[in-house]
Amino acid sequence: MKFDFKGILALGAAVGLLIGGGIGSGATYLVCKRSYRAQLTEARDQAERAQAYQDSLHYAGKLASKDIIISEKQDENLLLRSRIKSDSIRNLSQQQSIRAVNRYITGKK
Repeated sequence: MKFDFKGILALGAAVGLLIGGGIGSGATYLVCKRSYRAQLTEARDQAERAQAYQDSLHYAGKLASKDIIISEKQDENLLLRSRIKSDSIRNLSQQQSIRAVNRYITGKK
């Protein structure tokens, strides 16, 4: 029986290439999978940071709006207080005027 060393050698090389390619592609798959997970995690973190920044801008705008409303209400409150004081001074002056007229008419001092 005659052995075909070239054929056996070629068959061994082909089997070696297949096994090596399978192992290599598995390792490549794991590297790609890890890289994909890292990119996915980074993208998710970046999206969360962007959302947090957008939320901070949104709520900062709401707070500024509320501060403006509070300031307007405080101004209105001060205006009303000054009107109340002015009205009470005016009424007091009218009362004093009426008393003075009554005293003049009745002749009392």
